[in-house]
Amino acid sequence: MLAAIPAGAVASAAIATTIAGAGASMAMMAQQADNQKKLNDYNRQVSENNALRAQQEAQASSQDQRRKNSRLLSKMQAIRGARGNIMAGDTTFEDVVNLAGELELEALSIDRLGKLHFDQYQSEARVYEQRNKALNSTLPLALGATALSGVSRSLTIASEAEALRLSTEGTGHDLGKGG
Repeated sequence: MLAAIPAGAVASAAIATTIAGAGASMAMMAQQADNQKKLNDYNRQVSENNALRAQQEAQASSQDQRRKNSRLLSKMQAIRGARGNIMAGDTTFEDVVNLAGELELEALSIDRLGKLHFDQYQSEARVYEQRNKALNSTLPLALGATALSGVSRSLTIASEAEALRLSTEGTGHDLGKGG
């Protein structure tokens, strides 16, 4: 069946198919990169939202802890006022002061943990942003490599067709005319 088709036409079809395949590969790569960028943007936004949420939750928790501390100190002052001067060694007073200090340390710990979570989520957001920058810089190279691969394969096909034509020249078989 191929004998009825001129060799030049077969080579041209092979070259056209190779170039079309390279073009399709390039389009697919560009679409995948675009999809990855969209996913990275979404994940970056989620991380930024998580960072804000962690910060807000930590602030609310530490404020709640400080309100408890304030109420405790108010009770301490009321007890002190009712009892008069607090003498050194009064365990109730010392216990309340120690508890107030522990509550403040708890509030500070909550603040610090919230800051750590905020920083963690912000770092994740920066990673997604950097991934997009990397895609932007590597995609043109990948597309160029695919195009060059297609051109290279096309040139190989063309040179093989020319070599075949030259090897049959003078044998009475004209591959360029299907015969």
